[in-house]
Amino acid sequence: VAGALIPAFAIWLLGWFFEKIRHKEYLGLGDVKMIAMMGAFLGISGVIVTLLLGSLLGSIGGFAWIRITRKDPATYYLPFATFLGAGALIVVAAHGGITGWYEQLLR
Repeated sequence: VAGALIPAFAIWLLGWFFEKIRHKEYLGLGDVKMIAMMGAFLGISGVIVTLLLGSLLGSIGGFAWIRITRKDPATYYLPFATFLGAGALIVVAAHGGITGWYEQLLR
């Protein structure tokens, strides 16, 4: 339960703050629900690594996609859930190797 609620609330809060500051919606509730589901299956450490990998993949992939298609970065919305899904697949495929490495790094 904690693996689902804590990361989902943190992502929702982050999106709420961005919306209040920038007056635009940056994270939808779909991202929050997806993180909750991933947290329920992967646990807190797994969902943290998923968020890190998803953000990294989204940054690199999004930058490349915006450059290739010549979109305006200020107005183009990149779907974050796609990269979260890819990050979760990497975490699951690694059989805990990534999360184990990350937990050791935190100690």
